[in-house]
Amino acid sequence: MTLSRRALLAGAALAGLAQAGCAASEQWREVHLDAEPQALTTLAGGLLVGTAGLGLQAPDGPIGVRPVTGYGREAGWLSLAAWGDRLAAVGVTRGGAHGNARWSVFGGDRSGGVEEWEQPFDVFHGWGAGQLIGVAFAGDRPTIVGSWQSEAAGNDPSIWLLDRQRWRRRSSTGTALASTRVAMGQAHAVAGGDRLMVVGQLIDLEPLRTRAVAWTATDPAADWSRIDLPAAGSTVTAQSVAAFEGGWLVGGVDDDRVIAWTIGPDLAVSTLDLPGSLASRPADGRPVEQVRVAASAGGLLLGAGDGETVRTGSGRAGSWRERTAPGTDPVTAAWAATPALITAGSGQRLFQLS
Repeated sequence: MTLSRRALLAGAALAGLAQAGCAASEQWREVHLDAEPQALTTLAGGLLVGTAGLGLQAPDGPIGVRPVTGYGREAGWLSLAAWGDRLAAVGVTRGGAHGNARWSVFGGDRSGGVEEWEQPFDVFHGWGAGQLIGVAFAGDRPTIVGSWQSEAAGNDPSIWLLDRQRWRRRSSTGTALASTRVAMGQAHAVAGGDRLMVVGQLIDLEPLRTRAVAWTATDPAADWSRIDLPAAGSTVTAQSVAAFEGGWLVGGVDDDRVIAWTIGPDLAVSTLDLPGSLASRPADGRPVEQVRVAASAGGLLLGAGDGETVRTGSGRAGSWRERTAPGTDPVTAAWAATPALITAGSGQRLFQLS
């Protein structure tokens, strides 16, 4: 898979624009690829784009991918993560008599490529298995986040840590990640940095309500803490998180509207004042369904979809630029020299702000 020459030249030009500030005339422009984009992360020099058919495109060219199992060869990218030149990835396909998710994991580096690390079946599958939501680096340590059957009720948000090339799940029992009979947690997204930040929701049963929360740890193998994210609604969830120099940007849904928070390095939480098109419900009354975020030293990005339209806001609190992106819902976002967004619609497509 290769980026078109026009897209590569445009990406180089965009690096200068990001430093100089965004002009009012900027628009979402498609980056044409040889295969459907599925996942994004940031690498030194630009974006790493994961595409259908196990393609990986770095700013300086394709990265080799070596699957070793049948499910690995069929997988699509769920999540990509980078730390320096080190890479980690999770893929997924469907299989078996019931069409359950079949997870595959990959590791390697930018120069040597990535290979699938085959795992025993019960590492991610079997009795008690839930879902995987992504992989991220906490410092130089990769961590996979997902869910597993709770010892109390429902599922727990769960983590897997790497031991050489074997992923090992740590029990959430007795930690801030554990669900209880009156409050059940669900993780939706993960971001790395100096610490790991997992966001999602906590369903309180007495009285019934859904609260947006984050779980965080500097060492995923040690102590975890929970951060409650303030909101006024009765059904609030955090759906996406991105790390940047000022902390973490979190995006979610408050009843049927977009909500966003920043979490500082000291773990203090601030609720963002959003631009009008994002803060309000669309005129036709469609509720927001998907929110995705990206962030960098250059600014913040929020993308919200209602199944028909993707509305975006980029910039900073008090200085937002509002636009509509092609597509029906945001799939994932990242920020290298400029913001990038994969949207769903008539297939998935990659756009950059230019």
